[in-house]
Amino acid sequence: MDIKLLNRCMLMYQFYLVNYRNSDELNKLRELKFETQKINDATQRATTYTKKVIPVMNALRDFCDELEKKIPSEYWPFPNYAEILFRV
Repeated sequence: MDIKLLNRCMLMYQFYLVNYRNSDELNKLRELKFETQKINDATQRATTYTKKVIPVMNALRDFCDELEKKIPSEYWPFPNYAEILFRV
């Protein structure tokens, strides 16, 4: 195990995680969570998810996808897309 590489990856992961936690997209997603919970009509709630929530989730996914590319798989703490698809 390359300790220098591991340390570098952990620093990179922590840096991105801090930025992720403070990101506008994440804050917006938190706000939308409470906004959509207040909607009683199923059609209106679905429309809100389609028009507001999903675009914010896609922006967060782009961020996570970039991070996953930068950290070697042996140090990535979550299952990647292929592992989710083929190891379930």
